[in-house]
Amino acid sequence: MKDKFAVIMAGGRGTRFWPLSAGNTPKQFLRLLGKESLIQATVNRLKPLFTIEQVIIVTAKDQYDVVKEQLKELPEENILLEPEGKNTAACIGLAAVHIRKKSSNSAFVVMPSDHIIKTPAKLRKTLKAVFRSLDEFDSLHTIGFKPLYPETGYGYIKMGRKVKKIEGLSVCEVEKFTEKPSLKVAKRYVESGNYFWNSGIFGWSTDVLLDEMKRYTPNLYKALQRIEKAIGTSKYQSVLKKEYKKLENISIDYALLEKSKNILMIPSSMNWTDIGSWDALENVFPKDRNGNISSGDNYILDSQNNIAFSREGSIVLQGVKDLIVVKSGEKVFVCRRNNSQQVRKVVEFLEKKERKDLL
Repeated sequence: MKDKFAVIMAGGRGTRFWPLSAGNTPKQFLRLLGKESLIQATVNRLKPLFTIEQVIIVTAKDQYDVVKEQLKELPEENILLEPEGKNTAACIGLAAVHIRKKSSNSAFVVMPSDHIIKTPAKLRKTLKAVFRSLDEFDSLHTIGFKPLYPETGYGYIKMGRKVKKIEGLSVCEVEKFTEKPSLKVAKRYVESGNYFWNSGIFGWSTDVLLDEMKRYTPNLYKALQRIEKAIGTSKYQSVLKKEYKKLENISIDYALLEKSKNILMIPSSMNWTDIGSWDALENVFPKDRNGNISSGDNYILDSQNNIAFSREGSIVLQGVKDLIVVKSGEKVFVCRRNNSQQVRKVVEFLEKKERKDLL
């Protein structure tokens, strides 16, 4: 039986949730639903399966204080700080070498910090199945979610042959990974029944993951080896900074999963939402009879299909439709529905204008 860990990736800037996510409080640290922030909810839904000592957070160095504030129980050594953002391949590799330093016989699951999962018991059951499967198969594992509609913003996984039944769940071979498809292709995927949303939740034995990285991403692997040797020494920070600067900015999907021939998937029907934009709030908030969504002390009259989100003050809408209106402090953001992914352009524009007070 391998020592198990849970790695939570929490280094993103959350630009798609500007102006609420700003400065050192990106999306994962926001309280979008209730009293818990998204990262607090992520940790809490794992607790029945993992002790807090088994939970590892990988985040940006300028987000250290907010992690400490929101996760007071988390041991200091379980907060891994990236000197700069280099996407998920580097993030996961950094966690892997730290875990291997803790245990020579280990496995871990990895997940984003900003998902909403309304059926946490199903998540834990699926993660149990992942660890049981890891005791039997030396494969990389991913969790696939049954698509509810033809979403073009998610990656897809094509399911292959079923190889095992564990915890009542199927363990299947993976035929291929497909990045965000066109609407026409997404409809075909949903109709086929063989494609699943790529959840971004993975599991693997630490040694198997690093062996696959050695095969498919040799430069990343060599850098991780140098970082691993420096862990626990006075040279760690300087080595980490030097090696990270040289790393390619690439996701684990592109770097490894789309290349590896050693991947299994466990399909799941859990209630899952990746709120990647303001538009995605329609999947987690109730609508009024005119299709409006409101969070905060807001008032909507004679209007249809709007999202109004405020944390301070109020928003009043009258006679409008298909708008997103967000109020955060003295900042107000307005855009049309289905265009909220473009908020990144707003952030880039404000950066060019050197309006740090708005970021």
